[in-house]
Amino acid sequence: MGCSGFIITPDCPWRFEEMTLVTFKPDACITGEVEGCDELIAYARIVHAESIKLTASYQIATTLFTCVVLALAFIVFSKDTQVHVIIPIKKVVAIIQKLAESPLKKPEMPTNEDDSN
Repeated sequence: MGCSGFIITPDCPWRFEEMTLVTFKPDACITGEVEGCDELIAYARIVHAESIKLTASYQIATTLFTCVVLALAFIVFSKDTQVHVIIPIKKVVAIIQKLAESPLKKPEMPTNEDDSN
């Protein structure tokens, strides 16, 4: 398997995003206590593919939940818009049309089945 070390070969079964590169250099080499280990570094890759899959599942669930909430909000707000905006505007338009037809006659309020909602 070509997943270990600093360079990943194409035959590695995991994607680059599913692995974390961890390096280690002994303290004795950093402080200079031991001679000749200036370039001594150990490389390891930690695979965390399962946590990435779990995170992706949570993101899908969050997206679906958001879609459901937005759909319910649309239904509720469209009902409110119908009751509080569209029906009164239709009534005003009907009154204006009756006034345009006969300006001297007192307009009567239209009665529709939509008024009961």
